[in-house]
Amino acid sequence: MEQSTAPLDKAYDDMPYPPSEYRLLGAFRVWAVIDYFFPYKEFMGEDWSDVLRQFIPRMEAAKDALDYHLAIAEMVTHMHDSHSSVTSPVLRNHFGEASAPIRVRAIEGLPVITGFTDQQAAKDAGLEIGDVILKVDGVDASQKIAERLKYLAHSTPQSGIFYATERGLVRGPKDSTATFAIRDLHDQVREVKVQRKVEYLPKTQGDRTGDVLRILPGNIGYADLDRLPVSQVDEMFEKFKDCPAIIFDDRGYPQGTAWHIAPRLTDKNNIVAALFRRSDPASADFPNGELASSETLTTFLQRIPASDKSRYHGKTVMLIDERTISQAEHTGLFFEAANGTKFIGGPTEGANGDVTFFSVPGGIMVHFSGQGVWHADGRQLQRLGLQPTVEVHPTLAGIRAGKDEVLDKAIEYVQGQP
Repeated sequence: MEQSTAPLDKAYDDMPYPPSEYRLLGAFRVWAVIDYFFPYKEFMGEDWSDVLRQFIPRMEAAKDALDYHLAIAEMVTHMHDSHSSVTSPVLRNHFGEASAPIRVRAIEGLPVITGFTDQQAAKDAGLEIGDVILKVDGVDASQKIAERLKYLAHSTPQSGIFYATERGLVRGPKDSTATFAIRDLHDQVREVKVQRKVEYLPKTQGDRTGDVLRILPGNIGYADLDRLPVSQVDEMFEKFKDCPAIIFDDRGYPQGTAWHIAPRLTDKNNIVAALFRRSDPASADFPNGELASSETLTTFLQRIPASDKSRYHGKTVMLIDERTISQAEHTGLFFEAANGTKFIGGPTEGANGDVTFFSVPGGIMVHFSGQGVWHADGRQLQRLGLQPTVEVHPTLAGIRAGKDEVLDKAIEYVQGQP
């Protein structure tokens, strides 16, 4: 029998501002999908049904399309899941589809330029790495970050601040001019203007440069997992075979290399790397509590694949921070299970599990973590993230001096220095 390709639910994208009954359908659809299928309800920290009661009047009172779309976005934040997001043409227009040519991170609580998405454009505007952004278009940076954070679902505080800073602070309408008040490297406050463009939006991969694989002083191997393809894994192990330690940089999003690297970090077989759980509802809840939460809990263990290739027996550490999410965190689980790889840096985002999505009236798409993932020994990962063995964070002085303080600490660690 031919499988249908029709969508399971209608997006009603022809009505960006739906009538009230469709706006209510939006709230109930968000509630129902998450109530039946979200694997992390136990970690929400609030009653999901109370969230529905809170947002029913918000949907009824929404005065226009933007008000309604923002209400859906805010409702989804109560899931506390960094995989969760709400997208629509209305929201993209509101928050801006373009960016200034810079990357911004929270460093010591301040929004600091840490990289460029177009170096020449940033240089022409007079922007430098280490500049602190004080205001954007006349509004305090802290206020803009807080406003964006209200509509961003996040598993952990560090995750929320990262996305609100990188995705919210310097974005705006296509081809608009951003006016920044910055405190520069000489601690002088000045005004800078730069154009926003769609092509300046940050890509998934970060802005690290240099060789993907290199040997650091002390004969320590370094691999940038953000840029390392599967095709270079064999080359990596050959290059580092005589190194007493390897530093894996996981401060970003890897390219599926965990399944090829982890088997070569251990001599053991059938090692459990992660525990998965998924809820499969058996029926709808009956009224008056006659039948509630009728479901099958599917649990399975994910094991590190077998490999007949050479093994590496030296020390391994992994660099992590608030940019480490999902597959990046899963890579940490694999390495941790394989040989006890230690983590250096800051706690990760705390969101793992295949992203799935559904539609809501108004042409709105909602994404969320569709499967639950735990450490191999059953420890919680969601809303906690990978925790560093040695916690260290970049400083403003370090950024301005061009230092990578997290990498420096990892080198000290593998060399046995205090």
